[in-house]
Amino acid sequence: MKEFDLLLEIKKKKQNNKEINSDVKVLIDYFYEQYYKKFGIEPYFNGGMVGKNFKTLLKKYDCEKLKKMVDIYLNTPKKFWQENGYSINIFLSAHTINDLQFRLKEQMKKEVYRVDEELKKRKERLKNDSNI
Repeated sequence: MKEFDLLLEIKKKKQNNKEINSDVKVLIDYFYEQYYKKFGIEPYFNGGMVGKNFKTLLKKYDCEKLKKMVDIYLNTPKKFWQENGYSINIFLSAHTINDLQFRLKEQMKKEVYRVDEELKKRKERLKNDSNI
């Protein structure tokens, strides 16, 4: 029975690695496309090193969250990021990821507040409409 459990565990790990590798490709392509759209030039980077760093990040963050971080990174006029040409290496640094987590959290708070305000306005309109 232990042999079967071990084989099952190995199979799960292989499947997980395939998913991570697929997400790594998605993220590299996404960064490349967004960079090209924003600046009109192709970014240069070492694919192996970048892939390894994305693989590490994917153990903590899902692909969609990292895409949102890419968007924030490329659209934030931060002097250091601008001076370094919005390099993917700067993006992948711990300092930048921590900064982007904070910015993403603030962005989400604003979105929740906006939705909450919109719901209040709708409620008020419905209340006013029903009083007529």
